[in-house]
Amino acid sequence: KVSRRFQSVCLGGLRVQHIQADRLKSSGYFSAAQDAAVETFYAEGAVKIHRLTAESSIELRLGNRSTIDVIKSSGTITVKPSLKLMNALIPYFRKLTCETIEGTSITLYLTTADLVCGEDIIIGPGCSIGEIRYSKSLTVDPKSQVARTVFLNK
Repeated sequence: KVSRRFQSVCLGGLRVQHIQADRLKSSGYFSAAQDAAVETFYAEGAVKIHRLTAESSIELRLGNRSTIDVIKSSGTITVKPSLKLMNALIPYFRKLTCETIEGTSITLYLTTADLVCGEDIIIGPGCSIGEIRYSKSLTVDPKSQVARTVFLNK
C-alpha cells in the first residue's frame, strides 16, 4: 500500500494494492488491486485497476489488453492506441474494458464500457458502449457501437 502523496514513474511493471500520488506515469504494466487516486495519470502499455480517480487528467495509450473497472476524472479522459510501432502490429490485443467512465471531456478508442458519462464525448473507432449520458456534445465513429444515448439537460 502506497498512500503518501508523491510522483511515481514506472518503467517495466508495478503491482500495488492502493496508490495515491500527484502524478503517476507508467510505461509497461501497472496494476492496482484497489484504488489509484492521482492528480494526473499517464500510462502506455497495459493496466489493471479496480478504481482510477484523477483530479486533472487521465491518458491511456493502449499497448495491450487493459481493464479498469471504474474511471473518474474532473478533467479529461483520453484512451488511444499506443504510438509504438510494435503495438501497431498487434491491434487485437489493444483494448480497454470498463464498467463505468465518468469525466468532463472524454475521448475513447478501442474501448468497451457499460456506461460513459460526461459533458463532451468523442467515441472513436473500435468501441462498444452500452449507454452514453452527455450534457454538451457527442460524436460517435461509424466503426463503433453504442446501444443507447441520453442527452442530459443541465
